[in-house]
Amino acid sequence: MGCTSCRSSNQAEFTTEMMMHFKGLENIDKPGVLAFATVLVCLDCGFSRFTTRETDLALLARRDKMTEASTQHGSVGAPRDKVNGHSSMRFLQRLSLNSRFHSGQ
Repeated sequence: MGCTSCRSSNQAEFTTEMMMHFKGLENIDKPGVLAFATVLVCLDCGFSRFTTRETDLALLARRDKMTEASTQHGSVGAPRDKVNGHSSMRFLQRLSLNSRFHSGQ
């Protein structure tokens, strides 16, 4: 099967891992979903496509429902999710400090 964009047959598969985040500021303190996929990349035009594994898809769907419920019930200030034993807000604070350090502020 040729590339969807340019019809080239010069394509290769790569194993990837990616962090998927829900968009919007209301989701900034929510941890992402670590997903693994095989990506098919056109080596002529760069068009890429992947399919999310069923296990990762189920996790994304469950987190999406949790996000909807917390926004509908006004509990955006609910206890923060934990990532590797640390709150995601603490991670964001460290990230902010780190970027200020590197930018010289």
